[in-house]
Amino acid sequence: MQALDTQHARILVLAREALDLAIEYKVDGLHRALDLLHKRLNEHFEDEERLLQELQFEGLVDHCESHMALMERFAELLVQVATGGASTGEVVKFIEGPIKGHFGITDAPIDLFLRTATSR
Repeated sequence: MQALDTQHARILVLAREALDLAIEYKVDGLHRALDLLHKRLNEHFEDEERLLQELQFEGLVDHCESHMALMERFAELLVQVATGGASTGEVVKFIEGPIKGHFGITDAPIDLFLRTATSR
């Protein structure tokens, strides 16, 4: 559980860095920052899914699907940023919406489950 918490903290730092680059319109660094955020997010989701499977979490399939949908949207955004097809506003909306929303809302019951299951 502590490893996932550490990953959450690192992901939020990377998200903040990407937001800052988007707001400052530093497109060169933005794609690199988003690419790193995408990689770390994917690693986190894999670790979280593995742990949820080990603990036999009932909502695993739905939660995995939410991860897949988020990562697909993120991949599309990366392509758009790389080709100049995404505005910085779209980047900000994606980070503030789906990414932060996943950790703040979607993951809330998961965090409770993991804390309860791993404290036994």
